[in-house]
Parts: sequence; structure tokens; C-alpha cells
Amino acid sequence: MVLAPTGEAPPGGRPVLAWAHGTTGLADRCAPSTDGAGELGVLFASMLAEGYVVAATDYEGLGGPGLHPYLVGGSEGRSVLDAVRAARSLSEAGAGSQALIWGASQGGHAALWAGQLAAGYAPELALLGVVASAPASLAASRAATGPTGTAATAGFIPMIVAGYAAAYDDVDPATYLTPAALDHLDVVSQGCVREVFEAYADLGLAEIIVPEVLDASTGQVAGPLGDRLAENEPGATGIAAPVLMVQGSADEIVLPAGPMSIAERLCASGTTVDLRIYDGAGHIGVNLVSLPDVVAFAQERLAGTDPTSTCP
Repeated sequence: MVLAPTGEAPPGGRPVLAWAHGTTGLADRCAPSTDGAGELGVLFASMLAEGYVVAATDYEGLGGPGLHPYLVGGSEGRSVLDAVRAARSLSEAGAGSQALIWGASQGGHAALWAGQLAAGYAPELALLGVVASAPASLAASRAATGPTGTAATAGFIPMIVAGYAAAYDDVDPATYLTPAALDHLDVVSQGCVREVFEAYADLGLAEIIVPEVLDASTGQVAGPLGDRLAENEPGATGIAAPVLMVQGSADEIVLPAGPMSIAERLCASGTTVDLRIYDGAGHIGVNLVSLPDVVAFAQERLAGTDPTSTCP
């Protein structure tokens, strides 16, 4: 989806805000664009009023051929950058080359990967900054230890396995999921996130993951899936533009340790990172409490203000 202000664009075109959405599911009907732009327009009304063009990807596989490669960084990152290119191809949108990337949860993971890929994959874009809210991280160890909080989030595990099987030939769901988990796998390819969570809510960790694929010494998934998860962890490559990461201290879906480890690696690569932890905020609540800081970050990037860094 592309949303643009009305009227004539300024010389050089409007800046583009690339939005990367959180987990919706892996099936085609889970693509956010199937619901139209209503919610997105409300979410970014202030950014549209500031003159931004908003470009929102569905990600690869959501509405296109094949199953969505869930949490596969290269796929997500290219999808985000391609959305900016799509907006620029629409003459009526008036989009220029300046781009700001913003994503939450799965979208935070996608935003960071888009930042890592931007210089090589889309060098025509002038990347202003990257905002990652509660970015999905440490997926290998989370799969091994199980989701925190309610059993309703156990569905993340089969979604990750199915998404990686769609992307990598060496990942076989039957190697990692128990027969009981495999019995429900059709819902992953046909249903959306709520339906997946409901299908797996009654299964414990031991009833979902084959015990033999868990590495007792590291507490992580072993074999090709573990290797692929490690490859797709954000932060291995530096980002040329400043990065703002926002995280809630009470988040039980993305634990604070994940974004903190990403920030540490990005800082070591020379990336300018501003990591902000919001006391008491949960996975969804952090988006609201951090909104003023995110908007200020966007304004500062357009103005060319020196970015804040929390790197050592």
C-alpha cells in the first residue's frame, strides 16, 4: 500500500516512510493490504500531514507466490526497500529518494535488515534512519526455551519452522516438529496469526519441538534450522544511517535481552544506535509510549540534526 498527501510535491520529492508490519501470519489472506488503508492512514495521519509518503509492504509471499518466509531477514529487508521503490514509481505520489524505515516486532526485524541491505540493494535511496520497535530477536534460543507468558503464543514456533522451510531447502519441518505439531501445520499455511495461536494453544513446548533437536549445552535449536536462525539475527552488518531502537521492559514476546544484543553488535560495527528501554511497557504498549520519541527522531533526521547514541 502507498499513501500520499494531496497536492504538488516539493522540489526533489517527498520523503518516504517505509512501514514494516508485525506478525500477521503466513497465508496470502493475512496480507495487511487486504484490509485496505484505513488503519494505516490513522496510524500515520501525522506523518502524512508532515508531507511523508507512506509505503507499506505485505512482505514476500503474502499475496504473492509461495509461503511467506517468516523472519527471514533478507526477504523482509528487500520487501521493505522494494516498497519504497514502488512508491517512487508512482508519479502521483511525488516520492523522492529520502527514506525513513520504521517497523515493529517482526517489522522491527525487517526494518533492521532493510537498513543493513540498503547500501548494496537500493543505493539510489538516501536512507535517513531506521526505527525498530521491539524487533524480533534471539529466535533460536526462544524456540528452545519456549514463549514466555501464555500458551497462546506457542504458535510462533511452527510459524518460524514453516517460514524457514519455505526459504531454505535444508530445513525440514518433520525434523523439528513433533507429529502432534505437524498435525496442525496446515493452519500455518492457511490461517492467520490468531488461528495459528488457537491451534497450538493446548500444546506445551515438549509437544511441539522434537527434543533431540535442542542443544542441551547452548539451549538453542541445533542443526540447519539453528544455523539459519543465527544467520538471520539482525546486527551482524552495520547500518550507515542512525538507528533508534525502542523496547519495553515488561515485553514477554520480545525479551529486552534480544534488542540489547542487537544494539551491542551494531555499535561494534560502527552504527550509531540509540537504544531506549521504557519501564513497564509491554510488547504493544511500547509503540504508544515511544511514539513522541519516534516522531522526534524522524524530524531530526530530516533536519540533519546530529543523532543521539547510547553506544559505549
